[in-house]
Amino acid sequence: MGIKDILSGGIDKTLTSVKNVITTFVPDKGLQQQINAEIERQATEVKLKQLELMETAIKAEVDDRADARQLYRESIKSDDVFIRRFPMILAATITAMSGLILIGLIFFKIPDSNRDILNISLGTLIGGGLVAVINFYFGSSYERKHKE
Repeated sequence: MGIKDILSGGIDKTLTSVKNVITTFVPDKGLQQQINAEIERQATEVKLKQLELMETAIKAEVDDRADARQLYRESIKSDDVFIRRFPMILAATITAMSGLILIGLIFFKIPDSNRDILNISLGTLIGGGLVAVINFYFGSSYERKHKE
């Protein structure tokens, strides 16, 4: 199931509910068909707009990552050791923190009062930070698909 399915699924469920209401409260079959046709037309417009917005958001994310990679290329040329190594230090720190929290959750007894905050931290680090690091250094499948 892709993003398109998730987005259109909400519209489709709402559309079905509205059609059921129309069938229940509008006795004239011809009027029901007219209303349903208009609702279908408007739902299609909304779906197309959602797809356009989703494409714009994905393009912006890809462009942003390309800008970050260009900045990285420029920082590697710097004479300052810290500037040259900062992206690698940040990536290593995010990776290490994710690993340490995961190891802590697996091998150590964590008090119940702290378990939730560690789970949230791990989810944030892996879901946001670690995935961003991997996409930054190795690219994303979206970019690879659209380069061809």
